[in-house]
Amino acid sequence: MLVRDVMQQDVVTARPDTMISEVARLMKGNDIGAVAIVDGDSLEGIVTDRDLVLKHLAAGHTHDCPVREAMTGDRAIFGLVTVNPNMSLEEAAQQLGQRHVGRLPVVENGHLVGIISAGDVARELRQALNGLMAEGEKAAIDGGAGEPLESTSGMTTA
Repeated sequence: MLVRDVMQQDVVTARPDTMISEVARLMKGNDIGAVAIVDGDSLEGIVTDRDLVLKHLAAGHTHDCPVREAMTGDRAIFGLVTVNPNMSLEEAAQQLGQRHVGRLPVVENGHLVGIISAGDVARELRQALNGLMAEGEKAAIDGGAGEPLESTSGMTTA
């Protein structure tokens, strides 16, 4: 399974000069925990509800500051990590875990095309696990391997 199969394509965005209070309203109005920060077609960063609280409000900043002050930016020192839509879901899950983040922007050819969250990954893995468990239960009810197999030595094996 690929990131593109699971990612959310409708990404809420704001510009770097958008006020923190407006970004907070976007989060509340859309029932989301992150907003991608874009300048034209360029992804500049991402800001999460956690960023707003820990990097901004807890530091004593006011609600009328631009969101660029609280976002995780695209420079390596700020730690913005993106994934490609053709990356495997397992690789994306590893990136989420290694980076200790809940969401990753999905970028293709330099353009933001979606966002994937730990919740998206967990939901997909849960569905896969439920399918595996159902197959295991079915095999147990059917008695395991089903019909015996004949071997070339004349012994019957199951």
